[in-house]
Amino acid sequence: MTDIEKFYNVPAQNFCFIYRPEILVNMAASLANGSTILVLKGLGGMGKTQLMLQYCYMHSIEYEHVFWLEVSSWSIAVDAFRKLAVNLGLDKDISKEEAVIDWVCTQLQRKPKWLLLLDNADDVMAEKVFDLLPRVGGDIIFTTREPILANRAAAVVCVDKMEDDEAISLLLGDSPNDPAAREIVKAVCDAMESVQKQQCIHSIATALSNETEPLDALNSYDPHSRKIMDWYLPHIRHFVTLTPQPLASTDLYTVLIRTVRVLQQCGVEDLALLSVEISEKTNGREHPSTATALYHLAVLYESSGRYNEAESVQQQALAIRKKTLGTNDPDTATSMNHLARVYEHQGKYDQAELMHQQALEIFEMTRGLEHVDTATSLFSLAGVYYNKHQYNDSERLHHRALAIREKVLGSNHRETAVSLNSLAMLNKSRGKYNEAVILYKQVLEICENVLGPEHPHIKTALTNLANLYDTLGRYSEAEALLKWALAIVEKTWGIDHLHATTPLNALAGVYRNQSKYNEAELLQQQALEIRETVLGPEHWDTAVSLNSLAMLYRIQGKYDKSERLYRRALAICENLFGSEHPNTSTSLSNLGRLLGHQGIYDEAERLHNRALAIREEALGPDHPGVATCLGNLALVCDYQGRYSEAETLQKHALAIREDKLGPNHLDTAMSMDNLALVYIHQSRYNEAETLLGQTLPIWKNGAGLDHPETAACLYKLALLYSCQNKHTDAKIQLAQALEIQKTKLGLEHPDTKTSLQLLESIDDQIK
Repeated sequence: MTDIEKFYNVPAQNFCFIYRPEILVNMAASLANGSTILVLKGLGGMGKTQLMLQYCYMHSIEYEHVFWLEVSSWSIAVDAFRKLAVNLGLDKDISKEEAVIDWVCTQLQRKPKWLLLLDNADDVMAEKVFDLLPRVGGDIIFTTREPILANRAAAVVCVDKMEDDEAISLLLGDSPNDPAAREIVKAVCDAMESVQKQQCIHSIATALSNETEPLDALNSYDPHSRKIMDWYLPHIRHFVTLTPQPLASTDLYTVLIRTVRVLQQCGVEDLALLSVEISEKTNGREHPSTATALYHLAVLYESSGRYNEAESVQQQALAIRKKTLGTNDPDTATSMNHLARVYEHQGKYDQAELMHQQALEIFEMTRGLEHVDTATSLFSLAGVYYNKHQYNDSERLHHRALAIREKVLGSNHRETAVSLNSLAMLNKSRGKYNEAVILYKQVLEICENVLGPEHPHIKTALTNLANLYDTLGRYSEAEALLKWALAIVEKTWGIDHLHATTPLNALAGVYRNQSKYNEAELLQQQALEIRETVLGPEHWDTAVSLNSLAMLYRIQGKYDKSERLYRRALAICENLFGSEHPNTSTSLSNLGRLLGHQGIYDEAERLHNRALAIREEALGPDHPGVATCLGNLALVCDYQGRYSEAETLQKHALAIREDKLGPNHLDTAMSMDNLALVYIHQSRYNEAETLLGQTLPIWKNGAGLDHPETAACLYKLALLYSCQNKHTDAKIQLAQALEIQKTKLGLEHPDTKTSLQLLESIDDQIK
């Protein structure tokens, strides 16, 4: 072995990490008692990596060399061993992966007193990692989330959540009698009832125990966690005032700074601003650490829908990184992606596209064409193309990102699942439902294999597949998946947690589509109450819940309730995004549809025209979102007997959808159906029949033979034949429509009632 430095690839010591003494003692005892392989096992976020790092520095005097390797996938592990081989003196080319690993193991076995640290041996690597280990010469520690087979010659130390006594001790640090430190902990405890106190102690201590992976645990107990943050704030400010310069040896200062770093990522603006202030005072206004603090402040603004402020702060962070790191540094590219994301929220898709493209060029140049950072940048740019309905460009980039992630991370990695999920969403938007189902199922399978069937992160995969089943009218399958997701949420966080709101809303939609209005209303109200309590009455997600509940009331004919909620949601959007944002146009359209149903045509038309102008300006005149606004406006004209105007608008919408989505997309079929209705109202029956004859196969093939939209098309055919006095043909089509509607929607659904009314009218005409 050639002369090498003592520490190879070992991260810098994290002085802000609150270590857990009893685990470190157990680690040392396990290795001292004869074991040479030690496994740190625990869930993500428990601090395994930081404990391994802390052990490394505490015991480094016992070893001549310390090696740190990332082994999260086989390809990453092989790459890490190749680089270590070069460092150890390999001067020849070894192509076989196993041969490189054997060479490194042989070199280490010839050298005593080394420590080999392997991080993130998760998923299949929990077993494969044993093929990477030298047999003699030193000690080995690796971290994993997975169980270790009993026949493996390894000592296992479990890293679990903290007990109360341990958490309090860690919060107090090495000075349990420090009155100022005790005052902080007392303030926390006094703010809470007994059970809440325990939850909060767990939350704070766990979050502080792993700075590199801040948990959202504090927000899990809102609004109570806000009390804790408010208690901390005056103590932090007071201490910063007393100590304008950092005092690394002061335990209390370390505790406070650690607290700021975690809490400012949990959504408290004062703490985020204070974090920026501390960094500017400690490091300077143009230091990379200040850029990081600004980034977290921007994320806070972004999550609150304050996008103009988020944009300004992200621009400051980007300017710092350009000046200190250079325009082609990967961290600069990361800042570009952060700013681009804000542009996307603002509907500034052209600016977002340009920023993401610049970031991608930097990553390709500095990281290479097949690096995971390059894949992330490709993924982000693909998202912009998706929002612009440039589906071909989006698909091309998503496939590139997927190929990189599969090659580098493996086919069962979570990032690979994220790429597959986006491709599924893309296929769903393009009307390729069968392909979307296959991909969503693949995502769910990966999540189950990697995380287990009860892991909290699985709820997203379950909800996405359920939403697609809902679109396809497969309501029982959708309901089962969403109940599974809610069971996970309830077990992990409690049913009143913010994480429950998305599956609650989705399940409410499934019930609404089946005319189970009481069940749907209870779930929608529950989701709205949670969001109002946790996020506040003016948050964007609160507006989403308001819109969903308003739609339910509209379908039931409860127009007063619906209008109040729609207007409240519109006010939130205008306040958060401004009067010209696409999200505002959606709220305008929702309210316009309601007013149109009530016959308030002048205001409905004004709202639809305003929504149309916003989308044309923000998205361009040929965007499918513009087609939706054109269709809404056409319906108002149709209601008023202004058939020529309605025809022109529907044809315009149809042309956009045919061009952007294709002739067989369900949205295209919807435009054709709406145009056919205009023709029926104009007694242009042949033209209407031609269109409906084209759309019925689209509905049957795309949505399914028993889908409610297929029934709606059959109803329109029945209406057409009824207008022509072809009563037998009309009743045949109507019977098929009613069979679907009674089964899928129930007797109380407006569509079912409309079909029954038409049947009654036909019977009256026959008499």
